[in-house]
Amino acid sequence: MTALAALSAYLPQGPGWLPTWQLIVAVTATLNTIGNMTSVAASRKLYNSAPAFVNPLQSRTFAIWTLTSAVVRFYAAYNIHNKMIYDIALFTYLFAFFHFGSELLIFRTARPAVPNMSPVVVACEFPLFPRADFAGLDAVPVRLLRRALVMDRRFLILRLRLSRAFFWGPFEFDRSRIGVAVASRPAAAVTA
Repeated sequence: MTALAALSAYLPQGPGWLPTWQLIVAVTATLNTIGNMTSVAASRKLYNSAPAFVNPLQSRTFAIWTLTSAVVRFYAAYNIHNKMIYDIALFTYLFAFFHFGSELLIFRTARPAVPNMSPVVVACEFPLFPRADFAGLDAVPVRLLRRALVMDRRFLILRLRLSRAFFWGPFEFDRSRIGVAVASRPAAAVTA
């Protein structure tokens, strides 16, 4: 028996590429967990606009959150036809999308870069897999995701309007409301 044949026996069996994709994302998340548990460097790459806010405790908390998502995705890779596990896996992607999206657009602790855009891209790919890969699964989670994305768009439009009315610029966030002792204005505006 060749090494490839021995390895393929352990790969998830299912229709299409969805189970394999779940496994790849789960392994990547596990490796990311190890990186975040051992160093704050990986978390600082994600939150590149506010690396001073990243400390070892926050990095380890992020690692456990990532490990939790990895475990759910491992289960989904091998049990893709179990609707409850599939739905839970879908929601892990939804949570990741909202987390990284809010860090990019609302809290502005991250700037667009490869380390923090890749989770957003991965979170968008899972619900958009071809219908053939769903293999008869109920489409309710996809409809919920689409509805949530529309709600998120409405929230961002409202947030943009409020930010123009009350803050210095679009998507400017008053960090004093969340207990972060950093000036909200750009450095040039503070010294002027």
